[in-house]
Amino acid sequence: MQRMVDPNNFNELTVFDTMVTAFVFFFRKDNVSVDKADVWNPPGHLCRCDVSFSDSGLVVVIWVRHSKTIQAGERYHTVSAHAVPGSPLCPVAALRRVLAGPGLGPDGPLFCTQDAKVQDSLIQAHGDWASECYKLYCDLDASQRLILPSAMAAGAAAATTAFQARQ
Repeated sequence: MQRMVDPNNFNELTVFDTMVTAFVFFFRKDNVSVDKADVWNPPGHLCRCDVSFSDSGLVVVIWVRHSKTIQAGERYHTVSAHAVPGSPLCPVAALRRVLAGPGLGPDGPLFCTQDAKVQDSLIQAHGDWASECYKLYCDLDASQRLILPSAMAAGAAAATTAFQARQ
């Protein structure tokens, strides 16, 4: 997957680093994304200031103030991960890249892209969602429904090839 990411493309790198972070920290979608820009709420979403690094720089810690199990701010949860030097799945490197990129200050969103250019209807159809999170049900033909899974499969295949090449 890392071979498919253009290191000079802010959006591609941000999406990759978001996925690495979500994978390593076992985050749900709502931990790393917001459905709409107008619902951004710093106390309820991960901010840039929620990330810190150990003095050695080999451990990253994220302070989680809101999640599926922390709805009313009654507590917080810290989660940490160790560096995996040389690995494309290194959470320390991923979060350092995110924080080095353009941001909206310490209280701004941890992850943001300029415009992912993915149609809401494709996301909704892929998840077969009935809720208002992506408006209404969409009537897409089979070829349209395969766009997102095909892109995901291509990424998985590339990651597998890269992993096998390292073995």
